[in-house]
Amino acid sequence: MPRPTTLPEPWRSLAARLGGVAHLASALLCDPVTLRRWAAGTQEPDPRARAWIAQVFRKAKMTPP
Repeated sequence: MPRPTTLPEPWRSLAARLGGVAHLASALLCDPVTLRRWAAGTQEPDPRARAWIAQVFRKAKMTPP
């Protein structure tokens, strides 16, 4: 049984759609620690990462954060 995620929404829902935090981090081309920092707002993604995040959210038919 997978561990429950502590990511805030909408990150949590996207992780669930992609199969978990590790899969979401892989889709975003980052490591899970960076993903958690972005989701918590403790680290701002650079412009290139923000564009990639938006693309991954839109591909999943979700509104980017």
